[in-house]
Amino acid sequence: MHKVPTLGCTFMDTPERRVLDLSSELPFLPVLGRSRSSKVREGAVEHRHARCMELTFCERGSVKFDCEGRVWSLLPGNMFVTQPKDAHRLRMNPKGAHLWWVFFRVPARGEALPSLTPAETRWLVNRLQALPTRLFPSTDAIRDGFRDLFAVVDREPASSPSRSLRLRMSAVSLLLAIADAGHAGTRVPRDDALRGIIDRMRRAPEVDYVLDDLLAETRLSQSSLAFKFKQLVGLPPHAFLIACRIRRAKELLAQTTRSVLSIASELKFSSSQHFATRFKQETGVSPLGWRKRNR
Repeated sequence: MHKVPTLGCTFMDTPERRVLDLSSELPFLPVLGRSRSSKVREGAVEHRHARCMELTFCERGSVKFDCEGRVWSLLPGNMFVTQPKDAHRLRMNPKGAHLWWVFFRVPARGEALPSLTPAETRWLVNRLQALPTRLFPSTDAIRDGFRDLFAVVDREPASSPSRSLRLRMSAVSLLLAIADAGHAGTRVPRDDALRGIIDRMRRAPEVDYVLDDLLAETRLSQSSLAFKFKQLVGLPPHAFLIACRIRRAKELLAQTTRSVLSIASELKFSSSQHFATRFKQETGVSPLGWRKRNR
């Protein structure tokens, strides 16, 4: 097991967690990973990957990413993508989660990917860097692409021509499948009413937002409202409202001397215990622990 600070990962190969170094064989796809959690495992600290996009597919379970000030829930059958400049972290790996991921090293200007022309490389890189949203539905081609890469690593002899050829072709096919899925029907809705609701929740999280009122204002069904909320902010409406309330609670704890009960009551939590439980789920510490750290 050895650390690679520039990529922010630790290589290992165990039944539960495989993080493989492919940098000598696939410089443009230096890390291939898979995790099957049999127990809860702590997440990572906030980080970036030098020149690398991180492309994560969730097959089972669900996880949460913090990325550039937002919380993103990655559910089964979805992809989550970060760009090299994005500060992000996986909160934790819950029991039963099954994730696949790769790092894609963005080539320097004028550099071509193996087996691709410069023009083809520019097209593919631009396609990946211009995804309309970080979170989008996956496809069978993506799932099969991850499986194919691991099959080549596990079955093809090291340093053989067949291994190097199959690795390159499987890697390019996976990247192409991710780019296609990310641009297929994932346009972020430009609905002024919906954006207005999101802005109000951020500014006034203490308000009660009645579902029927939201549906009437946006003229959406309940399932469409949840889907479009996830496209815009990464969470369904109620979960996003709770996240906004927790954010306001952090401010009140750090900037005032108000009691936990008073803050919980203002932000519409049913009790101080309910508030403390949700707060710790989101931050990892109790409300008073947060106040002590941030006063």
